[in-house]
Amino acid sequence: MPFTPFHTGIAVLAYGIKRNLNFHALLLGSMIIDLETLLVIMLNATEFYPMHGYLHTFIGAVVLAFVLAKAIEKFWKKESFKIIFISSFIGTLSHVILDSFLYEDMMPFFPFENNPFFIGAGAVLPIYSFCVLSMVVGLVLLLLRSENPFKISKTAK
Repeated sequence: MPFTPFHTGIAVLAYGIKRNLNFHALLLGSMIIDLETLLVIMLNATEFYPMHGYLHTFIGAVVLAFVLAKAIEKFWKKESFKIIFISSFIGTLSHVILDSFLYEDMMPFFPFENNPFFIGAGAVLPIYSFCVLSMVVGLVLLLLRSENPFKISKTAK
């Protein structure tokens, strides 16, 4: 799902279920992996680097979640590194899992080269629908659980 908002559906659902997660880390974690795909396309690097490369693996998701959490921690000092890392990891891990069903070139269990989750074109509509449904359910949960679902300061104008 390169360059689409679909991955954010899982992030919103996770935040709707567990409000003590870091919403920014969830959103960034769910989308940042596709910067790899964007760079591959922009640099026309498909001859020597896979479209869904090392960040689209479970190992890559853990490493990227850690790096992202460290970066967010510098700017978002209100929460512990643990919460920020868990939030980032949920985002990156969900991205890898969802894309694994759609793209044969992924190697989620790198260094093993196969993708046991790949379904192909038949998975596109169910995966996209799941992401949209996750977004809707997450937004409903946020609205039902709070007068102020996104922790917006009531004193801000």
